Amino acid sequence: MRISATLLILCTVMMFTACSSDNPITPDTIRMREVEDAVTIWVDSLQRAFPDDTLVSSRIAAYLERHPSYFYGSTIAVINADSSVRLSPYWYRSGTSLAYADLAVPSYEIRTKGWFTEPITKRAAVWTEPYFDAGGGEIWMRTYSVPVIINGTIVAIATTDLAVTP
Repeated sequence: MRISATLLILCTVMMFTACSSDNPITPDTIRMREVEDAVTIWVDSLQRAFPDDTLVSSRIAAYLERHPSYFYGSTIAVINADSSVRLSPYWYRSGTSLAYADLAVPSYEIRTKGWFTEPITKRAAVWTEPYFDAGGGEIWMRTYSVPVIINGTIVAIATTDLAVTP
């Protein structure tokens, strides 16, 4: 009987702790869900009307400007029929403004990056594990990547980076 009472108290304490306001969902989890929702809507719009190459960069910058400051960066890596990457304008937060980098340059080796390869292999949205963006934003981040599929073909990978605490 004594073990049962102790077990009951322990279960009650665990249940209270799990439900108390001192143990909320972590902000990273909440933010990850917000990123997932935003990218899903964005990819749906890209699949309905994919922008001309001359408009891709401005679409990314506008997307980032519409979302909270913890949406750190974003790109659309546009894929050619031969699987090469035609363009990948990357917009990211730098202080109070947005900055630009071209990820389609040979030195970046975009086709070796997990954020690019995994959604192609899985044909599904993926989150990277946290990583330090050395040589880029110089911050810890996770990237949410979603394949843009038109008529059964992956034509691009759309991403959003979320700054995280290591």
